[in-house]
Amino acid sequence: MALRTATYRAPAGFGAAGVALADPVPVDTDRAARRLGEAVRIRTVSHQDPAENEPAEWDRLHAWLRETYPAAHAAMRLDLVAGHTLLYTWPGSDPTRRPIVLMAHHDVCR
Repeated sequence: MALRTATYRAPAGFGAAGVALADPVPVDTDRAARRLGEAVRIRTVSHQDPAENEPAEWDRLHAWLRETYPAAHAAMRLDLVAGHTLLYTWPGSDPTRRPIVLMAHHDVCR
């Protein structure tokens, strides 16, 4: 998600609506790939039978996120919902602007 966001190119004409696009951010693709590899090794599997879930793996992922992305955790508020669902709130610099929502899964179903 971070790589896709950082390398996104707006469609032709998008800037014509008065939206100023920021300069592209350089991405260390090797580092991003290493981090993705580390994250997917953590077994965050959601089973139909919750008794089969491994809560320690979710805790391990949450600790890895805190350790790997300290600046993000310093800038955002984290609320834990229903035990293992992460809800980050990242306040903007202008509270009069409309909010956006970014969503993703960090589990696989089995």
